[in-house]
Amino acid sequence: MADVTELMRQLPLPVPLGALPEIGPRVPGVVLRLMPAVVGVPLCVIAYQQPALLGIGLALLVLMVVRQKALPLWVFIVFLAGSRLQEHGSLEWRFFALLFGLHLVDVLKRAAMVAPLRGWVQLAVFRRPLLRFVTIQLAVQPVSVVALSLLAPDAHGRPPNLAFFGVLGALGLVVVTLLLVTPLVKQRASRP
Repeated sequence: MADVTELMRQLPLPVPLGALPEIGPRVPGVVLRLMPAVVGVPLCVIAYQQPALLGIGLALLVLMVVRQKALPLWVFIVFLAGSRLQEHGSLEWRFFALLFGLHLVDVLKRAAMVAPLRGWVQLAVFRRPLLRFVTIQLAVQPVSVVALSLLAPDAHGRPPNLAFFGVLGALGLVVVTLLLVTPLVKQRASRP
């Protein structure tokens, strides 16, 4: 009987070893499944300081991590975003941290929902979602600063006057009208 290792050496390899693709850095799927919790726990502490509401937030976070559905994710996001409803709109760091963090939890959870629990995930798959995340945050954070500085109550607790909202509504009406009428005008101009 021939030795099995000797037979293996004599057989040609179907693919040369140098032709195998480089895998690159990777993480276990279970780590990816836990990443929303790593980001979510500090967000719960930022959002709610009361022990009962903090406990509800952490319970929703555990439910979101365990369940691989989108509904627990949205319930968690709405619950934490609701913490800002108690406060008067102001340029406070907690608002911006929640705006950043809840979006990051959403990106991580959506990646975790398709990741294999026992497999490995290449880090390269995060390039495009994180690029979109950064692009959106670079647009949303400054717009939030401007909106809060315009619409939040001033130092005396007074909201902006009603004339401001009238001008804002009129500008919105003009923009919506232009968006709706432009395709109709282009369509009529293209007819003979």
